[in-house]
Amino acid sequence: MGRISRYGLALFVLLAGTNSMATVPETLHFSGQLDTGGVGLNSNAVSVVFTLSTDPTSGNSDVWTDTLTVSVSDGRFQAELTGVTNAMLAGGTLFLGVQVESEPEMSPRIALRSVPFARQADNALTLEGNAASAFAAAAHNHAASDLSASGCTDSQLLAWNGSTWACTNDANTQLTDNEVLAIVSTGGYVTGAHTTDTTRSDQEIKDVI
Repeated sequence: MGRISRYGLALFVLLAGTNSMATVPETLHFSGQLDTGGVGLNSNAVSVVFTLSTDPTSGNSDVWTDTLTVSVSDGRFQAELTGVTNAMLAGGTLFLGVQVESEPEMSPRIALRSVPFARQADNALTLEGNAASAFAAAAHNHAASDLSASGCTDSQLLAWNGSTWACTNDANTQLTDNEVLAIVSTGGYVTGAHTTDTTRSDQEIKDVI
């Protein structure tokens, strides 16, 4: 059997995240070329074993393996590697080993590297490095113990000072009678005892009728 003289690997898997708006193809696309004595191989059925390992040389570091039968034309072939999980890819650098038929595994193994968009997709899953689990939902509750842990003393409350939450003294918010009257009168209300003239003239009644 020949050897793989050229090969390439394109990564189409997001490193994490399952709730995407569009379906992400969770496959690894592999392409390579097999030749025999410098001549491209032609065969409809070549068995290729693909293995992912955490070590570039050790044989006891496999995390995934699959055997595929590929079609080779003028030495060129392609394979879609499935079953590789996000957890595997998020665990650190992985190395892909390729073994054709009964020949020894090709050397060196191929280190999986992120393409630019995959790196951005990984970054988009966090907010300044914080995962979604680090944030509270819009609707949530706090236990009373959370408030007592704020350090506020009796007669103090938490208030926003423009940049952060801080303990402040509970100001006296009870209004005096004059303050209430001033607020009411400013709003166009009439204070004190009064009556409203609801008497209508004969002409106004006729206009209504």
